[in-house]
Amino acid sequence: FQKYIDLCPILTDPAANVLIDKLKSFIGASTAPRNEKYSLLIDLMSRGIVIHHGSMPLKARLMAEDFIRKGHARICFATSTLVQGINMPFDVVWIDNFNNMTPITLKNLIGRSGRTTQTKGLFDFGYTVVKQSNVETFSKRFKEAVTLNERSKLDLEIDDIDVDLRDLAESIKNDTFDGELHLPSAQIERIKKSDLDKEIKYILNKLMNVDKPITGGEYYSLSDSVRKKVKSNFKKLYSIHLRRTSLNKAEASVLSAAIPIMLWHIQGRSFAEIVSLRYSFLSQKDKQRQIFSRIKKQEISAEQGSAEIKRLKVRYSPIAASIPNTKLKGASLFGEYQSVKDIDYDIVIYDTYDYLDKVVSLSMNDPISAALEIHFEKTKDLRAIYLQNYLRYGTNDDTEIWLIRYGFSFEDISWLKAHIENIDSSSIVFKDSI
Repeated sequence: FQKYIDLCPILTDPAANVLIDKLKSFIGASTAPRNEKYSLLIDLMSRGIVIHHGSMPLKARLMAEDFIRKGHARICFATSTLVQGINMPFDVVWIDNFNNMTPITLKNLIGRSGRTTQTKGLFDFGYTVVKQSNVETFSKRFKEAVTLNERSKLDLEIDDIDVDLRDLAESIKNDTFDGELHLPSAQIERIKKSDLDKEIKYILNKLMNVDKPITGGEYYSLSDSVRKKVKSNFKKLYSIHLRRTSLNKAEASVLSAAIPIMLWHIQGRSFAEIVSLRYSFLSQKDKQRQIFSRIKKQEISAEQGSAEIKRLKVRYSPIAASIPNTKLKGASLFGEYQSVKDIDYDIVIYDTYDYLDKVVSLSMNDPISAALEIHFEKTKDLRAIYLQNYLRYGTNDDTEIWLIRYGFSFEDISWLKAHIENIDSSSIVFKDSI
């Protein structure tokens, strides 16, 4: 698609550049090709070309959608996320590949085109473009009738349901899902019977300063053995709620990669900071700094140092994926022999968001939070509730928690909090200063 990209000059509209700068700041990226944090996402956006897919951070997606709605976009490269009712108007939808699309997905995608008019009461229409060789297949799929399966998956025999979904299926059918702890009652009973008090107390003693988590510097000042045990205890807290006795190798690998990201989240790091920390880990920044130090001391030449850095390989990290998943294979984020010089910063952004969203938030939060709450009920140790709040919300401040529950990001909260008069489940009352 390079010939189409080349047709799009750099945007000069100040309003468009304000949105681009906000997105660049949020993800901690650069548009300079020689910069190690170069982002193709931002570079293309400066030409009015938007990338949109499910692994983009939610706030970044909302910024991209706002950019499009305000008329700054010329081209949008998107995955099937485009069909999910997102209000992004286009004159033309070009479907490059629809191999895995169902008829209803295809019809929803077609509906994205032809909604760009600003004139009220005017019937609008758009165009859908497919390859000439795909017209016949496209027409057949478009004409297919769409039907829903009349049998609910909950009515399947229990042995025909994935082992990791059986507790949930049974709790829905038997009305035994705990709305407070967000888990089936069978999983809560497993947590209670496992007696995790020793493991939780160790975590609280090492990670909490009364009502606040320790800082990143304090965490890394802990010995390797202590940090290893903290991670091991978190693994146990997560795994114990499952119907099966252990995770497979790929699941365990994803869980291991998620724990440092979860700890950064608990410490209140911004998304840009978390991406930067993970990028530093993957690119072996510690070893790169040692090489630069030797160059500075003139122990080696700049050419020798550059060659040594190029020989450094990207550290292994599995691609983020929801767990539990018995079918997970644990593919590596980067190639086994890929140099640290060739890391794609955008890939680190997307995968880190997937870890925060799919793994920490959707997979780990509920079982670990339930274990912490059960521990509090037994011991009355308030640190368990404080850590639970940091895990779920990244803060223990009541106002900030309510703002997060209302959908505000930490970046918004940093300036918005001072203007809140009162906030609860019924409303937000702002001060006159807003």
